[in-house]
Amino acid sequence: MAGLHCSDCIFSSIEKSAKNGEYFGTCAKGYTLTNRHPHECELASFALEADSLFPSVDPYGKPYLGRSWVCPSFSKRGA
Repeated sequence: MAGLHCSDCIFSSIEKSAKNGEYFGTCAKGYTLTNRHPHECELASFALEADSLFPSVDPYGKPYLGRSWVCPSFSKRGA
């Protein structure tokens, strides 16, 4: 799954905030998306690039410790 990001997944909804110009996202599968480079932004749920958002908490509230930047439910847009 190298090169894939939550921003490429049909289950994610990623938008750019009009207030701070940074990206934030939600996952329809229940994963919490956060910035993989937390020092870039004031809040961990925001990112300068949409591709920097990744699942950090699974749908059961446990830390997501996956082997890739995407979850096992990943499904590519347009596929």
